[in-house]
Amino acid sequence: MMERIFKSSFALIKNNKILLLKEKGVSFLKTIGGKPEEGETEEEALKREVMEEIGIEIDDIKHFGIFTNKTIGKDADVTISVYFAKPLGEPIITEDVEEFVWFGAKDDISLLSPVGKDIITALIEKRYLK
Repeated sequence: MMERIFKSSFALIKNNKILLLKEKGVSFLKTIGGKPEEGETEEEALKREVMEEIGIEIDDIKHFGIFTNKTIGKDADVTISVYFAKPLGEPIITEDVEEFVWFGAKDDISLLSPVGKDIITALIEKRYLK
């Protein structure tokens, strides 16, 4: 049976671009977020992952959509629940993050994972990204 991975993701959008991360040792860009720990709700996981990855708290969380596609590097599906939220501070580069990329509609979508492409495409279609 194929493994299923569930994650929560924060879409931080500013000036019609989304903040994506390049983690150390990973070849593609990813959205901010990750897997819930045992007993965590999606929102609790989202808040913890945002703090771990970009060093800020978030508030006023609103659901955007759910996206499923194949993972890179293993036989699994990943489902990502994407949220908008109000950032309480400016993002900082933390220990696991190599760099930030402000990604817009005209940037190279081949730099993303399959599910990342789905998320960006939906954000462009709904005119959040230009």
